[in-house]
Amino acid sequence: TRLRGHTEFLNQFCTLKQKNTLHHAYLLSGQIGIGKSYLARQLAAYLLQEECSDTLDTNSNPLDEVEYALSLNQDNPVWRQVFYHSHPDLIYLSAIKSEANKSGQIKLDDIKFILNLTNHQSGRGGWRVVILDSLDKINQNGANAILKVLEEPPAKTIFFLISHNISKVIPTIRSRCQQIKLGPITNQDAHLILKEHIHELNDNELVRLVSLCEGSPEMALLISRSGIILFIEKFKSLFEIKTPQLENILSLASSWGSALSKNPDLSAATIFVFDKLFSQAALFSIQ
Repeated sequence: TRLRGHTEFLNQFCTLKQKNTLHHAYLLSGQIGIGKSYLARQLAAYLLQEECSDTLDTNSNPLDEVEYALSLNQDNPVWRQVFYHSHPDLIYLSAIKSEANKSGQIKLDDIKFILNLTNHQSGRGGWRVVILDSLDKINQNGANAILKVLEEPPAKTIFFLISHNISKVIPTIRSRCQQIKLGPITNQDAHLILKEHIHELNDNELVRLVSLCEGSPEMALLISRSGIILFIEKFKSLFEIKTPQLENILSLASSWGSALSKNPDLSAATIFVFDKLFSQAALFSIQ
């Protein structure tokens, strides 16, 4: 799937690369699900592709350079290595809950992988890229370790640090990075992304998903697979009645609550759309 949105930062990044004035660390922040990790990996592929013979020359137009960066896809071997996390000059750290990591945090031992990369020469003689997804899930020792790396950045190494909530990132790390606040993508781009991922939905259903996701395609995909749409329809039907029966409201709440404990996707989707649903309920109640 082609990366969509975030064109302002893409233009800025490609222009700085052409001028050889890239910052050593970019802190990408913004709402969850808007493509921060995808953007970081696309730019990693763009940087790591530099050593290959078919890259653009240094005198190319910045817009051409952006289009070239976006054009890299699964047909490109470097892109595949980056997105499957197998490139020798890339480290992609992500916190995943498991038996070995019950806290679901990025820890000091994880940061040692970064040190192993940066203490040695690039495997292919070009850029080295570190993507940390996300800083929201790094413990104190890990944060101190990454701060030390950022204070003494290795040569020709780019860090992409991702945060869904920048207030959770310690100020000393923020001060060592170029902070990039990324906004939600447009409804048009969200609609295109969803059409590429969900083929069985009609246009009306896609429009509803775009409305619910608020510029976050990843959340739209989660909403689609979570089963929450059925509960939303029942919820709306209750409040379209001027005087909904209390027992019907309690019955829906009970069945919805019971389903939450069995379905993590439904739980995450419910939290995401909670404010929107009850805002709509309030509007129904005063009409």
